[in-house]
Amino acid sequence: MLIPDPFTHAGRRQWRWWMLSRGWRPLLAVAEVYRRTVAGRVHVTAVTGSYGKTTTVRGIRAILGMPADGWAELNTNCLGEIGWTLLREPPWRHHVVAEAGAGTPGKLARYAAALRPDTVVVTCLGREHLATFGSVEALRAEKAEMVRAVKPDGRVILNHDDANVRWMASQTRARAVWFGFGDGVDFRASDVRYDWATGVRFTLTVAGVDHPVRLRWMGTHAVVPALAALAAGVTSGIPVELAVQRLEQVGSTPGRLECSTALSGAVLIRDDYKATPETVMSALAVLRDHPARRRWVVIGDLNNLPDADEAGAYAAVGAAIAGCADRVVVVGDRAGDYAMGFAGMARWGARLEAVPDVAGAVRLLREAVGSGDVVLIKGYEDQGLARVALALEGREVRCGVEWCVIRHQRCGDCPYLGDPDSPGAQIPRWRIPGWARNAPEAGQ
Repeated sequence: MLIPDPFTHAGRRQWRWWMLSRGWRPLLAVAEVYRRTVAGRVHVTAVTGSYGKTTTVRGIRAILGMPADGWAELNTNCLGEIGWTLLREPPWRHHVVAEAGAGTPGKLARYAAALRPDTVVVTCLGREHLATFGSVEALRAEKAEMVRAVKPDGRVILNHDDANVRWMASQTRARAVWFGFGDGVDFRASDVRYDWATGVRFTLTVAGVDHPVRLRWMGTHAVVPALAALAAGVTSGIPVELAVQRLEQVGSTPGRLECSTALSGAVLIRDDYKATPETVMSALAVLRDHPARRRWVVIGDLNNLPDADEAGAYAAVGAAIAGCADRVVVVGDRAGDYAMGFAGMARWGARLEAVPDVAGAVRLLREAVGSGDVVLIKGYEDQGLARVALALEGREVRCGVEWCVIRHQRCGDCPYLGDPDSPGAQIPRWRIPGWARNAPEAGQ
């Protein structure tokens, strides 16, 4: 029998993930007891939706004056992670802000029972996880489980511009607080402007009073989580002016449109956490708005695609990339799938490069990009395309794993980043019986 070696970093992370994923039911049961007893007076805010959850959580925490928390930046939104988010916050802190995802049917009702939220925030409803749920209606019903859990004296904070989120107001007797861009909402954004050098600006209107907001986030789509966070904070008793001031100090969420500079002087835009078609389109919109000598896109595989729509999704993303980028570097073996979207665009024949791995992308970019170039690095965390940006920034990157299975670990903080024998896909194991130390073995 093989078990993760607890004397290695990878082994310890695997143990923690095993306990959170395999032991999620008892952990949620403990969290539910804790919530009903010791943490009974804690105000719990649950954030759900398809996109923008982590950024919204970070914004709410900042507005409420809660300390920065690396756990809240790791997309800890499912299984035992929900229970641990509640249990790790001491009851004297008064607030818990939890992110709740819906990867498979039937989970959100269980998460809601443990959290017993006083406030629920719903950001939007997209097409992510449709392969699991089968229809938008089924996904919408799942997300609404968290809304249904709010007591009549609680509140739900909903995106009025999203029809599926708007429907959720019919599923609760709690007070509905609306945010969006249209008239008649409680928290309204207007005059939205994006400046690549300073971030997003917009005017927030609350109770007929306008407040200028300047975010340090990239892309106009960032206004949605900003409005959600401001609505949650202000309805919790934080004055609007103070809420805006605190939100303006929050930087980009790690792995979500982070901006940095390569040693060559090129601007790097890291969006390497998630690679669904909707997030690719949002990232490309940011790239399009950047003044640049040349615009590069480094992209790996897409994720969370319905099987029946996989080819079409790659072709659509390829066409969108061709419409705004000068050069494309595809990491992995999906270059042909993206190229299907370049039909009729002969100029792309010499502008698309396929490389087998991260090291190949780094070698190509080190030789080719320079001052005036903007490079969008788009992928999802298991592929580890963050290593491309780190290498171009001057970090020593020797980890060469194709797919990493170490959970709750960002590449920039990983002790194996400079290790050519990184165990990313081969967690070091112990063999039982005897507890004799063995050489690393493959497998999960």
